[in-house]
Amino acid sequence: IEYEQKKKHAQIMDGGGGTGGGGNNSGFGFGFGGNSGSGATSVTASSEKQFSTLSATTTKQSTNVSTTVESEDIPEYGEDRKNMEEEEIMSSTEREIHNREQIKLAYFQNQLLQQIKDIITRFDAELMLLRYDKFRKDITMKAADLRLVTLYEEFILLKEFGKTEDILSEKLANKKQEKMDMQTKILEAQLKIDLKKKDIEKLQEKEKTLMGVFTQSLGENNKFADYLLKVFKHKVKRTKRKMTDGQESEEGSEDESSDDSDWEESDEESESEIGGYDLDICPPGCDQKLYDDTCLLREKRLDIEEALADEKKTNDGQKKDLENLHKKAKIIDTQLKAAEDELEDFQLEKQQKINELIIVATLKLHQIQYVSNDTLPHDLSSVLVFESSEAGRLQHRIKELEHEKLLQKKQMRESRKKHVQLIKDRRLFESKIKNMEETCSQMMMAKFGALVDLEKIESLTVNRTMEELKEKMRNTEADCSTELKLFNGEIANRREKITEMIQDNTKRLIQKAMLLTEQNQYTNSLDDRQRKMGADFKGQRKTDVREKQRLIQLVQLQAQEVDALKEEIILLSRKSGHILPPTQLPLPQSLSSMHPQIL
Repeated sequence: IEYEQKKKHAQIMDGGGGTGGGGNNSGFGFGFGGNSGSGATSVTASSEKQFSTLSATTTKQSTNVSTTVESEDIPEYGEDRKNMEEEEIMSSTEREIHNREQIKLAYFQNQLLQQIKDIITRFDAELMLLRYDKFRKDITMKAADLRLVTLYEEFILLKEFGKTEDILSEKLANKKQEKMDMQTKILEAQLKIDLKKKDIEKLQEKEKTLMGVFTQSLGENNKFADYLLKVFKHKVKRTKRKMTDGQESEEGSEDESSDDSDWEESDEESESEIGGYDLDICPPGCDQKLYDDTCLLREKRLDIEEALADEKKTNDGQKKDLENLHKKAKIIDTQLKAAEDELEDFQLEKQQKINELIIVATLKLHQIQYVSNDTLPHDLSSVLVFESSEAGRLQHRIKELEHEKLLQKKQMRESRKKHVQLIKDRRLFESKIKNMEETCSQMMMAKFGALVDLEKIESLTVNRTMEELKEKMRNTEADCSTELKLFNGEIANRREKITEMIQDNTKRLIQKAMLLTEQNQYTNSLDDRQRKMGADFKGQRKTDVREKQRLIQLVQLQAQEVDALKEEIILLSRKSGHILPPTQLPLPQSLSSMHPQIL
């Protein structure tokens, strides 16, 4: 019985469940045996995929099932003893196949276990990474939440200060615009004053020129020079130009006062006559034309003086306006400075409020340098948070300060040496100055008998020679300016004459070109006629000879006229040449009648 049980057990292990291993009578067979039907087929790629889901528990379950099958089937195999003996003959081959399959399955099992282990390891690693990312995201989200709270607090604070800041900014902008407008007005007023000064200078130049013309008209050694000068400078009553009704009503009193003053001045001057002559009548022996010219020059002088007075009055009014504008500009500058200070104070207050807001800063342990006895203190209110780059810059700045300190020490030593040298030089110069003062005092005592203040002497004394030279220079400049203006006028007249002469010369050149063209035409026609006449006739007729002579005379006359035009061109090209009238040679009557366009 024991032998049969062992044999049956061997058959079960080797045969893979007999005929029932094919999967028809039992659901347990794996097809290990060679005669087990469809369940005993070799392991394919599909069976390998099915084995990938097995675990270590599968082996234990198969062992338990095989043991149960063995205990249940032993009595049945005891009855069929002959069949078992026949199957024992095939057990060695099946055992080899079974061992091979076992090895293969064990290999697949190890592979599956290794794959499962790798998947678990990879899953754990990815889970750790996801956990780390989750922590980082949580930190970022918390920091964002804190930053959002801070920004919201800043927004509320800025909203509270916004209205006041807008009012102050608008006030400052208005003051700046007022300042710009005032500067523009000041520039315009200054420009008007400059233009008015130029007009005044022009009128003064005209007055000087008029005086020079008057002096030139008197000539030299004129016995009535003083009388005519008094006539020229005499102030007479002049008719005021008509104004508008409003201006007459407003300025009537001023006109009356000015008329009275003019009458007084004219009366005073009329009383001071020279040599008993009346200033309003030409004295006997004086040139009437010269007296009339003097009166005309006096009228021009009075016109210039009136215009000059008006310009000066206008200039004074513009200067007053400019002063008022400057005063307003100072007031605007003061207001602008006050607005800027007010806005700056408000900005400082707003920044102070913003600085009072609490801001969360996330730090790592290695970033904390504030420790006490290698431990973090409980009170961190006095801690300063700043960037690590700033700490590096400060450390670098320490070295720079040390280098600058060495340079300052070196400069200080050099400055001390220079200071000592300057003290020595000062003492030396003080001794020289003292000696020179003593020498000067001795010379003044020897010359004046007492000490005299040289500055007062220099201020009291006047260099007559220098003053005479200055006066002479001023007179010379006035004469030179008068002569220069006369020369400029003469130059302008000469330029106009030269322009007219050039235009006339241009016309003559055009006429010359036309004549030369006509001469060439006549020459060509004459040559053609001669060639035709030589071909048609053997002899020349008298009419042809006369025509030829006439044409030769015409060519000679044209050549003479061309020479004359060339001479005129040469004369005109010179700076000072006397221009002669154009030479016109007489033409024969026949020529003039046949060619009138030449004349």
